[in-house]
Amino acid sequence: MKNLLPFVISSLPLLTIHTTTYAEIIDDIYGNCIAESGTINNTIVNACSSLASSEYKKSMTADYNRIYHALKKTNPKDAKKLEQSQIAWLEYRNKYCELTGKYIGSPMYEYCPMQLNHQRAIELNEMSHDF
Repeated sequence: MKNLLPFVISSLPLLTIHTTTYAEIIDDIYGNCIAESGTINNTIVNACSSLASSEYKKSMTADYNRIYHALKKTNPKDAKKLEQSQIAWLEYRNKYCELTGKYIGSPMYEYCPMQLNHQRAIELNEMSHDF
């Protein structure tokens, strides 16, 4: 996995390019990791899922914080709604992915949260453009 990190890091500056959509860029992290590995097995799926999920969480956290702090200044009730929705979403993600891992298989313990973090990062990014 060590050899994949420079590849992923080298693709991160693309996040500042405005001609490509955020969703397209964020989609590439997991896919590029898998492609770079040359083979797919549970270890690779787990490693690439974890790597991608970490990047999605960074994005999600930054956008959430931007939205939350802006709302806290202008509309504290909506800031509280955002906070409650994020807590509910995290609870959903954790419980749902626990079940998928149990019933689909162990790679889902990493792959499932990665997928949901990916989607949530896109949602929060779309919302953050208004703040």
